Amino acid sequence: MKLTVCSGSSCHHKSSNKIIKLLQNLIAEMKMEDLVDLTACFCLGRCADGFNVKIEEEIVSFNTLEECEAYFVKLFESMKSDKTENILKVV
Repeated sequence: MKLTVCSGSSCHHKSSNKIIKLLQNLIAEMKMEDLVDLTACFCLGRCADGFNVKIEEEIVSFNTLEECEAYFVKLFESMKSDKTENILKVV
């Protein structure tokens, strides 16, 4: 899964670097390195919406770091669960 964090001037002023650090830590803590590709981009064009992260082709906006963290913890847990279920189906 490709995650792209907006780091354009508006998001940068909203501390997008904290979102990047948060996601780096979550990816490492939840051992998602093989499943998630984290990058940054200049602007996603939704400056007024809060912190913006593109997940594959969908842009998701967050108002707080806590909201972002809760979202990605659930998403990563779901991905790990789906991966486990798919492995169990093969066995």
